[in-house]
Amino acid sequence: MKIGILTDSSSGLTQEKIKNTDIYTLPLHIITEDTDEFLDTPENAEKKDLIHLIKTQILKTSQISPGEMKMKLNELFTKYDHIIYFPVSEKLSNQYNTACMIANETEFKNKFFVFKTIITGFAIEKLVIILSEYIKKGKNVKELLQISQEFQDNVHTYLIPEDLSRLNKSGRVPKSVIALINVLKVKIIIEWNSNPKRIGIGKNVQKLVRKIVSNFESLNNKYDFYLLTNFGASQKIINSTEETLKENKIKYDLKELPNIFAVHAGLDTLGFIFIPKK
Repeated sequence: MKIGILTDSSSGLTQEKIKNTDIYTLPLHIITEDTDEFLDTPENAEKKDLIHLIKTQILKTSQISPGEMKMKLNELFTKYDHIIYFPVSEKLSNQYNTACMIANETEFKNKFFVFKTIITGFAIEKLVIILSEYIKKGKNVKELLQISQEFQDNVHTYLIPEDLSRLNKSGRVPKSVIALINVLKVKIIIEWNSNPKRIGIGKNVQKLVRKIVSNFESLNNKYDFYLLTNFGASQKIINSTEETLKENKIKYDLKELPNIFAVHAGLDTLGFIFIPKK
C-alpha cells in the first residue's frame, strides 16, 4: 500500500523542500480589502507585495475549496492507495471540517484520512518529514496517525501576536481579551493548543520571551527550541528576541513563520516551538 501525505501552506513547506518525497501541499487563499483573491505561495507573496498589503490593509484568508481539494486528491490517488491530510489548525480555519466531509464521501471513504491538527507552522513541517521516513519503513496508516498524535501531544507552541486587532476582526480572540489589551497597552503570549489561552502579559516583547524561556528551561533540555519570524518582520524585533535568547544561553534554530500568521496577527508576530529531541 502506497501512502502519500498532504498538507497546506500553513505548514510553511515549499515545493523545493518536498521535492522527491511523498509530501504534497496545497495553498490557502489570501483576500484583500478590495476582494482580490490569490493563492498563498512564495511567488504570489512577491508578486502581490504581501508585506505592503499586510501593512496597509486588513487581509483575510480562505480555505482550500472542496473542488480544489478533490482535484488534488484525484491526482494523488493515481499514485497512492491512501492519503493522510494535515490541515491548518481548526482554530485558524474551517479547513478541517471541510476535509472531514470530503473524507466521508463514498469516493474517498477509507482512502482519505484527516488528522485533527493543532500544531502549526514548522511543527507540521517537522512532523510530515518524519512521517515520510516512516512511510519508507513500511508503517501503515493507523501507525502513522498514532505517531502523529504522539508527536503533537508533546509539542509546545507559543505565539506573541503583533496586532491583536486583526485577530479580533477575524473572531479568533475573545473581545474581553482585546478590551484588556487595549486598556493596558500590553502584549500577550498565547499558548497554542486545543484550547489556546493567554499565559503571559507584559509591556514589552523581551519580558514575554523570558517567560517562554522559563517554560523551556523547565523541560530539562529534552526539547529543541525553534524561533519563528515572518519574512517581513522588523530586524529590530528579531535582533532583540535573539539577544534575549542568547542572554539566557538558549540554543535555537530560526525558522520562517508561515504567511497566515502575519496576515492574521501582523508582520512582527513571533512564534516559539519546542519539539522533543530524537
